[in-house]
Amino acid sequence: MADLKAVRHQGFTFDEVRANHAIDFFERFLRLPDTTGPDGSPRPFMLQAWQAFIIGNLFGWIWSATGYRRYRNAYVEVGKGSGKTPMAAGVGLYMLLMDGERAAEIYAAAVTRDQAKILFRDAERMVECSPGIAAKVQRTVNNIAYGQTLSFFRPLSSEHKGLDGIRPHCGLIDELHEHPEPMVANKVRAGAKHRPQPLFLEITNAGYDRTSICWQHHEHSRRVLEGTEVDDRWFAYVCALDDEDDPIEDPRCWVKANPNLGISIQETYLRDQVSAAKSIPAETNTVLRLNFCVWTQSVSRFFDMPKWHACDATVAEADVIGAACYAGLDLGQSDDFCAFVRLWLLEDGRKAVKARFWIPQKALELKPNRPYTEWLRAGLLEVTEGDITDYDVVEAAVAADCLASGVRECAYDKRFAQQMALHLEGQGITMVDMPQGFQLNEALRWLSDAVVNGELCHGGHPILGWMAANMVVRHGRQGEVRPDKDKASEKIDGIVALAMAVARAIVTPQDAATALLAALGASGTVSPSFWADPVQGTSYSVQIVAPPVNLTSLEQLLNTPVRPSAGGEPVALRSFASLQLRKIPANINRTTLQPTTTVLANVEGRDLGSVYGEIAALVDQLRPRLKPGNRIEFAGQAQSMEQAYAEMLGGILMAAVFVYLVMVVNFQSWIMPGIAMGGLPVAISGGLLALFATGTPLSVPALTRRATVEAWILPPGVSDREMSPGGAMRFACMLMTSICRATS
Repeated sequence: MADLKAVRHQGFTFDEVRANHAIDFFERFLRLPDTTGPDGSPRPFMLQAWQAFIIGNLFGWIWSATGYRRYRNAYVEVGKGSGKTPMAAGVGLYMLLMDGERAAEIYAAAVTRDQAKILFRDAERMVECSPGIAAKVQRTVNNIAYGQTLSFFRPLSSEHKGLDGIRPHCGLIDELHEHPEPMVANKVRAGAKHRPQPLFLEITNAGYDRTSICWQHHEHSRRVLEGTEVDDRWFAYVCALDDEDDPIEDPRCWVKANPNLGISIQETYLRDQVSAAKSIPAETNTVLRLNFCVWTQSVSRFFDMPKWHACDATVAEADVIGAACYAGLDLGQSDDFCAFVRLWLLEDGRKAVKARFWIPQKALELKPNRPYTEWLRAGLLEVTEGDITDYDVVEAAVAADCLASGVRECAYDKRFAQQMALHLEGQGITMVDMPQGFQLNEALRWLSDAVVNGELCHGGHPILGWMAANMVVRHGRQGEVRPDKDKASEKIDGIVALAMAVARAIVTPQDAATALLAALGASGTVSPSFWADPVQGTSYSVQIVAPPVNLTSLEQLLNTPVRPSAGGEPVALRSFASLQLRKIPANINRTTLQPTTTVLANVEGRDLGSVYGEIAALVDQLRPRLKPGNRIEFAGQAQSMEQAYAEMLGGILMAAVFVYLVMVVNFQSWIMPGIAMGGLPVAISGGLLALFATGTPLSVPALTRRATVEAWILPPGVSDREMSPGGAMRFACMLMTSICRATS
């Protein structure tokens, strides 16, 4: 309203026609794939009042002198699930089709390629179910093109190598709170220096990092809205609670951060989120941040201590005999706590815990406020002589306990326990280097669930309980958690050791190997499955294959779900393992004691023949430089292709000779058959021309594998004939017979 009063002084005006044009584009042309009408067709994208307010402002305000849009930058912060991403996708399509910009470049930008594709995928799906738009654009992989203006819409991320060469007309920057650095936002803006009216729309939830680009833009938006800063090119729409609001206790304030409440997000969902935040303290900050737009600190207390104290049951020694046992070893600094925790998984679902702690004598004097003396008298704390912890004493105790309890694996942090781990391995104990940080996310959540469900039995150990009360976690960008020793008020070493034991207990190396084998191959390699056709009685192999496009980086591979063999929910591979990229020979063969190097080449986007031809030319250049006795051979589909084509060519020549001789006998002449056979090159050329015109290649599978041959290429009666391996010769003979019948 203040802008409407100040238009004469500021040089801009509000054009209702332009505002309504943009709003009408959504409601007349766009369809939402996730919502359907009574007839089952997608519903029109009917903007809610808050969305219409944003769209109308972005496209309605113009500079009076030039007619260009007033706003260059827009910041929208609303609760999770409010529909901000589909709205941004619609803005991108409007800028692509309706803005009149020549060679417009529209980008859905995010930190990762996968995140950028979420917004872009919404745009693709809207195009698919919007007939009026689908008819105007051309869609290819990761690209929506509008040929009339030479414009396109693509996803873009910080993983993309071409950030510096873009010239965006519109940048849709998704989930700004997940951007650890301003690189994507800054480079997208920098590329638009020659555009007359670019638009950069940032959509986000609240975050926690108050040094991030998102916090800076949040604060700038707040100051612009409050009127303490003037920025006529900056549009801000920030949904936030008032200072006195408590969304955990008062549902009446929920709508302030969730303008689409009751439409795209339901109250039942928010009630479930709030319930989880009440039951699991570690979830509170995440719920406040994502669902109620509260900028929280990145650390939060992890355990609900009343529920922790309720898990003080002691498990009898007889109950743990024969149960699977895992351990975690957390060696502190030389003058600090050392913690060793064992975890038993009992058949009745209980998780038994026993912990041991050591400190040096000097620590008793340095920390007089801690109840060391009381713990020492109770036999719960062991003190080693001297100013630093005697690791030999710790090692002897750990070895004895591992062997006595039959510990399957003992996890440790190699930063402090590498030497001790080598000694313990020498005594037959399986030691596993446990990655720290967010790799403990799944273990911590499993541990939290065990406390909430009352399954943990820690025996009321006071030192472990003290550390549980000190335990705080730091939240990552994806909601994952890790222990935060720096932010903890006191020591948490025992809980970290317990989490390390849990990490080894919930999944085994065999589980991980099975999951990776299935992800990189197919489910049939580890768990063959078959389906019997009830009509025909034929059995078919059923396999689940991970799309190769989803496994193009180590980060994506680390997200492989691993299902524990002992039962329970799948965990991500990154939770207990790390991956390193190394160069090793793909295959090492030895033929007659001679070294053989195998070079593997996969073909994508090109035909096998042209790639093979280029590689063969390079090999021919290399052959003169080979040492005596060395050779280069081709294998795989390239070799099969050559063999198949050689057989087909030989078959055609033999068939030609055979048919010619038969015709000589029939015509009693050598000349007439020759004239008839003269049409053979023309027939073959016509066939090849037809293949070229229809874009049909002579593929290797068609010649060397089982493939059904269509009726139009074979003589009558063999329409369903199948070609078996090595059948290229028979195919050539049948082809020649068909051609000769046609020419005669």
